[in-house]
Amino acid sequence: MNWRDIMDYLIRNYDLTPEVAAGILGNVSVESGFDPEAENCNSGAFGLFQWLGLRKKVLEHFAEVHRLSVTDWKYQIDFAMHELDTDQSWGWPELLEATTAEEAAQIFCQRFERPGNDVSLERRMEQAKEMYDQWMAKS
Repeated sequence: MNWRDIMDYLIRNYDLTPEVAAGILGNVSVESGFDPEAENCNSGAFGLFQWLGLRKKVLEHFAEVHRLSVTDWKYQIDFAMHELDTDQSWGWPELLEATTAEEAAQIFCQRFERPGNDVSLERRMEQAKEMYDQWMAKS
């Protein structure tokens, strides 16, 4: 699995624009380096989106109940999309209106990821633009 697999999955299965999908991926790149098994040894955050606390417990419980592997990247993408779609505080409507990968990365960072500091925001936006440009060059 690489970022192109996730980009394709988001566009095909969730009808996202390449800009929005790239914005999400810019965050995944910074959060986990696209490793669905990534675990922060300090905080215990886990997965592509570095779930923590109650959100991590729900991720694990839902996987267990449905006999899914919590480390499966598609499951993690589906779970994140479920979170976005069911709780509007995560910024789903605003994210869908983003017109650039950088704007989508910023919205996703500030509304869904909510990192403890914004020092990584520029990197997330840069990663999103780079992936968007590469995706569009191959399309």
